[in-house]
This record gives sequence, structure tokens and C-alpha cells, in this order.
Amino acid sequence: MNNIHELLDDVKRNSQALVTEIETFKQSKILNEAATESLEAMNKALNKTVEAIKPFTEERVKRLSTILLAIGVLNTLLFLVILIAVLSK
Repeated sequence: MNNIHELLDDVKRNSQALVTEIETFKQSKILNEAATESLEAMNKALNKTVEAIKPFTEERVKRLSTILLAIGVLNTLLFLVILIAVLSK
């Protein structure tokens, strides 16, 4: 009879260890799912950021550079005209 009780106690300990291991696995699964959701949200945010930056590249930058260059040239010409007008008086 002692053998049966020892075997039952051994089975009980092993079962409890298995339950503990399963609970640990569940918690790691929950943590993994939370990390996955967080990474997916960050991925969506980064994609939106890339899309928001995209319109400011290439054509718009070239156009803005051309406008700034034209304004700079015009400003220089106006400065020279005013300088010549002031010096000729």
C-alpha cells in the first residue's frame, strides 16, 4: 500500500509541476501576443510616417529649390538696382 501512496504522491507532484509549466507557457504566450500587437502598431505608424514624408521629396523639393533660387536672384538684382540708384545721386 505504501507503494501506491508514493506513486500517487509522485503523480501529484509531477502533475503540479506540469500545471506550473503550462501556466508559465500561457503567460509567455500572452506576453508574446502583446509584443506582437505593439510591433504591428509601430509598423503601421512608421508606414504612415513614410507616406507623410513621401510628398515632400523629389518634385516638390525641386520646385521649392527653383523658387528660392529665383527669389535670391531677384533680391540680388533689386539690391543692385537700389545700390546703383543711391550711388548715382
